[in-house]
Amino acid sequence: MNDYKIPFRNRIVNIAANVRTHSDQWLVFLHGLGCTKAAFDTAFAAKELEDFSLCAFDFLGFGDSDAPNDLSYELNDQAEILIALINQLSIKKVHLVAHSMGGAIGLLATEKLPELVSFINVEGNLLNEDCGIVSRKIATQKEEDFIRTGFHEFVQSLEATKQDDLLHWAKWCREGSPIAFHRSACSLVTWSDSGNLFSIFQAIQNKAYIRGEENLQLYLQPHLDGWHSYVIPASGHFMMLENARSFYTSIAHWLKQSK
Repeated sequence: MNDYKIPFRNRIVNIAANVRTHSDQWLVFLHGLGCTKAAFDTAFAAKELEDFSLCAFDFLGFGDSDAPNDLSYELNDQAEILIALINQLSIKKVHLVAHSMGGAIGLLATEKLPELVSFINVEGNLLNEDCGIVSRKIATQKEEDFIRTGFHEFVQSLEATKQDDLLHWAKWCREGSPIAFHRSACSLVTWSDSGNLFSIFQAIQNKAYIRGEENLQLYLQPHLDGWHSYVIPASGHFMMLENARSFYTSIAHWLKQSK
């Protein structure tokens, strides 16, 4: 793990990242709400990606990155961190692999990323329906209530399922800041409801969409016409955990298509 010092809002923040340098073609992985860079640990062992440089990092407030309580944790602020990290790594050609909340953050960064080669949306937020399961329920709670009881109750609910993917999620949640979690959820709902995320994604010329087989996402199907899309068998929202081989094979297939 490496720490990168990023100038942000009249301070320096530490961003934790796993980085492998191999070529001038980079994959930068963006994690979801309550997750960490560890969601993409399997990418570094994937033979399908061995010809690419890789970066997976923790957003502010999550994992091993700094988590100041006085930040807004607005998604557009996280997008600025993403842009700054790409610049610090001197990346000239980047494919963003953006999962869940990371999809929204990645989209907000695209207009300031001339280095962008393609955008891979991994069940990333596009429409208001994408907030139905977790983030909207969290955003309806007052921040102080979520910090006092809501966060712990949410993590306990994940642990109670005994499902491997949700147990990983619970662990990652505990490594982050409840304040960052709540404020990020509120920002995610606002952006998803705005319609702007979908408009930005539509405007990207070189893009693909990946979903887990168990998530039908019928509300999104009418919009998928004309997009390159992949369905990962035997998986749900955390397909990089549940079926990593198929997930990274699909990404590799897309990368060949997008050259």
